[in-house]
Amino acid sequence: METLFLKGYYIGITVAILIKNILWLRVVMVFAGISMICYGISINENNTTRWYILFVIINSVQIFRILKSKKEININENIIDIYDNVFAEMTKREFINFWKEGSKLSALKGEILCKQDVMQGDIILVLTGKLSVFKNNILIAELHRGNFAAEMGYLTNSPASADVVAETNMTYKSWNRIYFENLKNNNQSLYHKLEKIFSKDLIEKIEHKLQ
Repeated sequence: METLFLKGYYIGITVAILIKNILWLRVVMVFAGISMICYGISINENNTTRWYILFVIINSVQIFRILKSKKEININENIIDIYDNVFAEMTKREFINFWKEGSKLSALKGEILCKQDVMQGDIILVLTGKLSVFKNNILIAELHRGNFAAEMGYLTNSPASADVVAETNMTYKSWNRIYFENLKNNNQSLYHKLEKIFSKDLIEKIEHKLQ
């Protein structure tokens, strides 16, 4: 019986070497680990048994994580257009996690959300209603659903270049500057995607202004 368990372990290790799919690799390693646990128990080798129990637990946790990451992600139908039109650079899971970090706020008509020459603490994304952008009291742009405000100040680390005023009663999503700094340090892949998204929004605004 001991030989059978040992053969099971060696077969598992041999098969694992040939597998490229990480999920199936983990599954085979669990099988090999269980074989070694049974072998350790059969010969009363407690140290071997303990180590391979840990080995099986670690691989089982990784299997759970892989399956969780593969689970279909559904985005709320109220914001699916924003994902498709603005955040398509992200995976759905990245988008949902990013979205949860923001705060949904509202503003009344005439409320000032960004003040020219003042450092802005948040980046804003319009959900409903309309924002007007004034530079030196001259209207230079109007922002609608899916448009950002204050992203230029963040990208250039400079005060707001214009006033941003609620043209109507409106709702918006807001992310604190500190969140982006933490993201820059801890998740550069997602941070670079956001930089591309902000840059694209700025380019579209400039192109619209030149028309």
